[in-house]
Amino acid sequence: RLSDDDGWKPVPVNHMVLVREDHTVELRPLG
Repeated sequence: RLSDDDGWKPVPVNHMVLVREDHTVELRPLG
């Protein structure tokens, strides 16, 4: 577990990680 590593967070079940062109990260539920 890299709790000190910024940018990486646990992904909830049935979610996908989207990385935008401005390098922001969005969690989006599937289905």
